[in-house]
Amino acid sequence: DLVRRADLAMYQAKQLGRNRVVFFAKEMEDQARSRVEVVEQVRTALARDQVTIAVQPIIELASGDWVGSEALARIERPGRGPLHPDEVLPIGARSGLLDQLDTRVRAQALAWLADRRGSGSPAPSWVSINVTAHELATIRFAVAVEKDLAAAGLLPEDLAIEVSEAAMVDVAGPAKVTLRRLRALGCRIAIDDFGSGYSSLMSLRDLPADLVKIDRSFVAGLGHDDHDEAIVSAMISVSQRLGRLVVAEGVEHPLQAEVLQAMGCDYAQGYLFGPPTPAASVPRLER
Repeated sequence: DLVRRADLAMYQAKQLGRNRVVFFAKEMEDQARSRVEVVEQVRTALARDQVTIAVQPIIELASGDWVGSEALARIERPGRGPLHPDEVLPIGARSGLLDQLDTRVRAQALAWLADRRGSGSPAPSWVSINVTAHELATIRFAVAVEKDLAAAGLLPEDLAIEVSEAAMVDVAGPAKVTLRRLRALGCRIAIDDFGSGYSSLMSLRDLPADLVKIDRSFVAGLGHDDHDEAIVSAMISVSQRLGRLVVAEGVEHPLQAEVLQAMGCDYAQGYLFGPPTPAASVPRLER
């Protein structure tokens, strides 16, 4: 029991960051049980082919055009609703389930984009998927992406790879080589949740990226918090001077969009423009 509880505290310490001490608390056992339950739900969904995707639009602020969509895994639980993405992430890369989930989402996202273009329905310029640092570190990842693009009949620039800023801290060696290979191929690379980590400027300077997605926690204060406005304005300015386009996440109110547009932000994503919607339910044109 002592070793098991110490291990739970260590897991929590790693989740919160490096160089810290965490004391065991009873809630950690509840969280551990919840993680085991989620792992089984994800494993079952993968085995039964019950994983689908939801897509959320990314809008160009200057024109209002639909330029991109982020694809998110959707796992339904009978009687309990879908699993939230935040519930899935803590299952950890070691289980191998996240990589399987990402592979399933990638294939469905590319197929969705190809289908919309083939049917003549309105479609974005690219679809983005979230990728873990662990998956990037595998040699076969870039090859798998190329094969999926070819199978869908799409070009590399039709796909954006999103890696969270927190994961970017651990991106080194093979993972960084993979990112550079994908970017050289023509895929878009995005730093997700920018501003929420501890090495923002280092990530911006050193990592191959085309897009920077500003974390929703800063966007929420736009229009009534001078500090958030100053921070977001600085993020946009620095990112653009380094040649990165900027996407503001979590835009929910017209005033936020107005402030972002005045700051020169390129793109925006959030409930103001549309919630994550099951891919099959996105309106399309009839042939």
